[in-house]
Formats: sequence, C-alpha cells, structure tokens
Amino acid sequence: MVKQKLAYEFIKEKIMQGEYPPSSDLSEERLQEELGISRTPVREAIQRLSEEGFVSIYPRKGTIVTDISLDMVYWLYEIRTLNEPYVFRNACGKLDKKWLERMYKGFVSFSEENTMENKVQRRKYIELDNELHSTIIESCPNLFMRDMMRRVSEHSHRLRIKTSNANQEYSRSIQEHLTILKAFLENDPDKVEAASLAHILEAKSVAFKYY
Repeated sequence: MVKQKLAYEFIKEKIMQGEYPPSSDLSEERLQEELGISRTPVREAIQRLSEEGFVSIYPRKGTIVTDISLDMVYWLYEIRTLNEPYVFRNACGKLDKKWLERMYKGFVSFSEENTMENKVQRRKYIELDNELHSTIIESCPNLFMRDMMRRVSEHSHRLRIKTSNANQEYSRSIQEHLTILKAFLENDPDKVEAASLAHILEAKSVAFKYY
C-alpha cells in the first residue's frame, strides 16, 4: 500500500507538472526502474490515475497520459463556477491570517516584478495560484465536496501549465487574487464569494483564448 501510494503520487506529480506531457506513453517498465519497485504497485497506481482521468489504459497497447480536451475545460469551469464561490465563502474566517498575509505579499511581489515573460516566473506564479486554491479547498469540511474540488483543482493546474507558454495576461489574474485575499483578510464572505466568481469567469475566458 505504501509503495502504491508512492507510485501514485510520483506519477501524478509528473503529469501535473507537464514532465509527463499529454499523449505521452507511460512505460510500466520505466516507471518500475525509476521508482525501484515491482510491477504490482505501479499497475495499481496507474489504475487509480485512470479512474481520476489522468491517464487512459489501452489493453495490450499501453498507458497514455490524457490530454486536456475542450470538453474537459468546459466541465472544469462548469464545476468551478457552481461550487468554488460557495467553498470560498464558507472558508471565510477559517483560514490562518498569517498564511493569508503571506499569500497576499506573494501576489503583490508578482505585480511589482512584472517578469511573466520568464518561464520560471510563470511556473512560480502557477504554484502560488495552486497553493491558494488547494489550501482553501482543503479547509472545506464537506468530505464529498472537498474530494471533488481537489480533483478539479488538480486538472485545472494541468490546464494552467498547458496554456502558460501562450498566456501572457497575468496582470488581471494577479489583481483578482489580491481582491480575493483582501476580502478574506477583511472577513467579508459576500466580497469573497463575488470576487471568486469574477475570477473564475475571467479565468475561463483566458483558458479558452489560449487553449
């Protein structure tokens, strides 16, 4: 079980970061060598990743990393629009103030640096964005909502990586995140909900523009 979890987390992280790009072949033998484990935990990890939409398994052919299709983009933003503002609203007053202040300073630093043409900086920004969303999602007490939104957040992260080379429009996203964080620091659930919805709708527009 420990080895299966290790394999699962290793492969998923590589997929999410684009190191195993969409449509690439995942060789079980190569994964066994990389991880230094037997075939069974690797296969179990791949099966779980298939159930979560990260890979597609083709019997007698192999395993392929799934692409982010246009349908998937629609589905991701449909779920985010319907559920994320609610999750954010209910997180208001429950998040650590020092963490919120650290996140706020992090987004401010990106607005001041203005170096998003640099691939390394874009990746750092995506990681900061991912930390904000994933931490808020993890604060949700509803187990079923949390699990669903966690998976949506992971695939949304893949989408941001996919579009990051073409997308240079980060200034608006930075300001949107600052507005959300300011509302959290003011402990205003109405502002948090409204700001998160506005951010999702704008992010959807950008995602389709650079898909």
